[in-house]
Amino acid sequence: LRAHLTADKSSVPFREMAAELNMSEGAVRVAAHRLRRRYRELLWDEIAQTVTTEDQIDQEIRDLFAALAR
Repeated sequence: LRAHLTADKSSVPFREMAAELNMSEGAVRVAAHRLRRRYRELLWDEIAQTVTTEDQIDQEIRDLFAALAR
């Protein structure tokens, strides 16, 4: 599921992952959604420790993703 944290087009399709994990495709999609949500929460919490306002958190996240997209 880790490959589905980002919009990586080369990640394994949910259908294939479901077969490999012996899960339904829907269950894999839900698990990926929950993983992304938890990752977002953890990232937000970590960045919150380095700035003073919520606006700065959002800006830091935008800056981080812009840097990673390069």
